[in-house]
Amino acid sequence: GAGIGTGSDFPLNRARTAELLGFDGVCDNVRDANAGRDFVIESLSAIVILMLNVASATDTIYIFCSNEFNFVEIADRYCGSSSIMPQKKNPHSLMEVAETASQLSGALGAMMTNARSISGSVKSALQNFDKTASALRLWAGILSTLTVNKETMRKRTMDFWALATDLAGAIVRERNLSWRTAHQITAILVRKALEQGKQALDIDSEFLDQAAFEYIGKPVGLGNQRIREVLDPLRAVEARTLVGGTAPAEVKRQIDGCFARLQRDSETLARKKQNLADAAARLERAIDAII
Repeated sequence: GAGIGTGSDFPLNRARTAELLGFDGVCDNVRDANAGRDFVIESLSAIVILMLNVASATDTIYIFCSNEFNFVEIADRYCGSSSIMPQKKNPHSLMEVAETASQLSGALGAMMTNARSISGSVKSALQNFDKTASALRLWAGILSTLTVNKETMRKRTMDFWALATDLAGAIVRERNLSWRTAHQITAILVRKALEQGKQALDIDSEFLDQAAFEYIGKPVGLGNQRIREVLDPLRAVEARTLVGGTAPAEVKRQIDGCFARLQRDSETLARKKQNLADAAARLERAIDAII
């Protein structure tokens, strides 16, 4: 009943029209009903946000699968070869997923620009939902076949002092020192270790006390066994038990929550599809009653 944005002088029942077409209700303003593009912009914004987050994750995997990191390996089916370098394995699928995010961002910008025109078409915008679905299927395939090099990751964690913060935290908790003091002691320890070519596994209580003497003039007295525990990567992962943390039980809780939300969303989508089917049936019955 919105017509071309002016309504109609016929006594139309817009609520009945909305019911027969499967809408939840009537848009109050007829011009907004005719020319509004909010629903497209909102929908596109949702999938753009989704794909930007996915693209950010692909960047991480892209770095992790490089020879320099070698943390993960992407299955051959999702890679291509170099036309010049025969030894090179290119993760083309990652680039394709990331490219989709860029295309969607451009489409959103274009749609927002075109929305000012009442003649702006939404047909081209709808294609982006198919692009998103395709990219997500590709991303799911990449992740489900990913090989994780656990030992390499563990070794690199120890090589590059990733757990220095945990050592500082242990000093704070067990020796009742301020974070600033523990932070500085740990920084001195790492500097000395780098100067002497030592890695995290080479650190003992005596070496830590040397760093402490340099800053506060006394030892911290953290035992060798405790230092080993603090610098263990697996322990560090398991220790992050706060909401959203990395502890296995917490990660499982997050995953279970995601699947629960997915189930609720699937049920909502099924209801909406059924509502459309019911509306289509009502429309056919209404037509049959007339003709």
